[in-house]
Amino acid sequence: MSDYGNNLTAIGTKGRLVFIDEPTYEAPDDLNEFDEAMLETRDTFLEQFGIDAIYQPGFLSRSIRVILKHLEDDSQVSPGMRHKSPNIQIKAANDSAIGIAASEFEPGQTISCPPRKGADAVMKHLTRIIKQTTTFVWYEAK
Repeated sequence: MSDYGNNLTAIGTKGRLVFIDEPTYEAPDDLNEFDEAMLETRDTFLEQFGIDAIYQPGFLSRSIRVILKHLEDDSQVSPGMRHKSPNIQIKAANDSAIGIAASEFEPGQTISCPPRKGADAVMKHLTRIIKQTTTFVWYEAK
């Protein structure tokens, strides 16, 4: 998106938005051996176990790979009242270039992913950070 002539965003916004910086990530200098090993294997881990999702922090969106953990909300639903909907924990790379960095997260941002295995992708709201490491961040999505 660096060339004005090929900038689809500039065309879509009729010239109001000409250039968008691509997100980049630089690892901190004070990493221990475990964090360095995790950063080296993160991409392989996401490739093997991740699924494609679309993250929308604002007006623009980007494709990322995430690992989903589906949790049933059994304790929140009375029997026979309605179908139980899954609560989803999303594990994403703590990197704004290939995932969702903890520093860029704000409650209410959306992500499009399957609510359960084998289902079509639906829009979910990211509600909070459950935990984070140098490599990954776990988000709750509803």
